[in-house]
Amino acid sequence: EIKKNDAYSLQRSVLRRLQIADSNIYVNEKRTIYLSTLEKLSVAWNNSPFAYRAKFLLAGLYTSLADKKTSPDYLHKAVALCDDIIANTERNDASPEAANLKNGIMATGLQITAENTVIPGRPGLARIAFRNTDAMTVKIYKVSYSQSQSFEKLRDEGYFKNAQVYVEKAYPLPVKKDFFEYTTEVVLPPLEMGYYVIAAFTNDGAGIFDGAYASAIVNATDVLLTKQESNTTITYQASDRKTGKPMKNVKAEIDGKTFKTDKRGMVSIPMTTTTGKSKKVLFIHQGDTLDTTYRDRYYSSNKDEHVTATAQIYLDRAIYRPGQQVFFKGIVVQDKSGTLSTVDNIHVSVTVSDANDKDIYTFRLPTNEFGSFTGDFMLPATGKT
Repeated sequence: EIKKNDAYSLQRSVLRRLQIADSNIYVNEKRTIYLSTLEKLSVAWNNSPFAYRAKFLLAGLYTSLADKKTSPDYLHKAVALCDDIIANTERNDASPEAANLKNGIMATGLQITAENTVIPGRPGLARIAFRNTDAMTVKIYKVSYSQSQSFEKLRDEGYFKNAQVYVEKAYPLPVKKDFFEYTTEVVLPPLEMGYYVIAAFTNDGAGIFDGAYASAIVNATDVLLTKQESNTTITYQASDRKTGKPMKNVKAEIDGKTFKTDKRGMVSIPMTTTTGKSKKVLFIHQGDTLDTTYRDRYYSSNKDEHVTATAQIYLDRAIYRPGQQVFFKGIVVQDKSGTLSTVDNIHVSVTVSDANDKDIYTFRLPTNEFGSFTGDFMLPATGKT
């Protein structure tokens, strides 16, 4: 018994020294040596309590080093070690920790990234990040603008348990058995004008929002906003997303005041402070609403005449697939001593580059009478842009 206690004391000391070394030594080979040592000790110490402690440390190391390309089997190895520890719970004190680690590896995960704004009546795209699930259900709820600003509160109060579902659709996901997170894209159904909560659920929950879920707020709107700042004002131009034409008489509400866009679709809002406080503007047009924010920061104006021009580019969607057609629109605005206006009848150069900064498309496009220009191109079938 004394010899066994001495052996256990030595094993405890070895593990402590290994953990200290892992925390304080910074060399490239450290993790490789640590991993190899734990693998050997977990076998050599047989059924010692510290053999299972070494197995738990090894499982944690497998988990942190797991990689789809270089070590795709590490998460499976970690789960197997946890199962061994749990099966021999009477011989060790690491079982509760092993169970937590295993649950974390095998937990279902789901995230959704949807386009913030979509064109009414047209399908949208969403990027799904998923783990340990091969199916999900998407439920879309139509909400008011004010409800879209307090989704978490509505969810916590149980609003969606009795709310009417605008549309529901089941999506199969690629089958993966290695416990890693993967991403895919899904096509969302067309939506009529308004605000929506897009809620994605896995099928492992007892009810709505009980299992793994993810959510996003989407606004189906015809209004496209561009913005230009000067020292004393911020100017927005509202245009139709489909046609690109300026939208007249669009109301802009801020701090209890209402402004309207002119025939060029433009409205200027005066800066009032020097603090840079974030302010929200709500644009309303024939039942269509769209909000945006800006920094309220007033600068002293320069009396000398100064002219600057900028171009802003807007895409028809936020998420694209390889080989998909991209439509873009740009607006050229000049600031002449604080007075903003669009620049018509000029030519602009537009360059599209890939992830390696290699130019793949170049356009020379004219601006129309409203200072805007449009174009389109096809994304490569492979690679990043």
